[in-house]
Amino acid sequence: MLALLAVLAFCRPAAADDQTDCINSENPDRAIPACTRLLRTKPDFLSATYAYRGSAYVTKQDYDHALADLNEAIRLGRREFFVYGLRGMVHLQKNEYDQAIADFTELIRLNPPRERRALSHSLRGEAYEKLGRKEEAIADFRAALTLDPSLTQSKEGLNGRQRAAVDEYQARLG
Repeated sequence: MLALLAVLAFCRPAAADDQTDCINSENPDRAIPACTRLLRTKPDFLSATYAYRGSAYVTKQDYDHALADLNEAIRLGRREFFVYGLRGMVHLQKNEYDQAIADFTELIRLNPPRERRALSHSLRGEAYEKLGRKEEAIADFRAALTLDPSLTQSKEGLNGRQRAAVDEYQARLG
């Protein structure tokens, strides 16, 4: 019996390994189970763990699970620009533009670093554009370019459609 317990102890991942895999793993197939185990074993870190697992689901493009985890992280008190930004991007992917606008607005209110604010304005501008709210989209693209003039050349965080919209609005702004 003691030998069996020793074998089981070596087969089961350590909590520290789960924490590292949950937070730092770029492989969502490794991060999601690690975060799930942490949710059962580390109740003091629930909001952070839900946020990290939600991020891993975003990487897998499993937007329904991502949204559930990000909602839970916020409900538990994780009110950080990282969580609102991820949830806003999930809403954009799901064509839920009003919810995306609300999340990017909250993210901007939290006053993240300049480049994150610029990206948030750009993404909120995309949501406004999808809803046909062109003036609000223009205002957000203008704010994004004011915060980060190189944003039009940025490939990180902006897909081709957003870059084209930013270029169009920048040209219109003169």
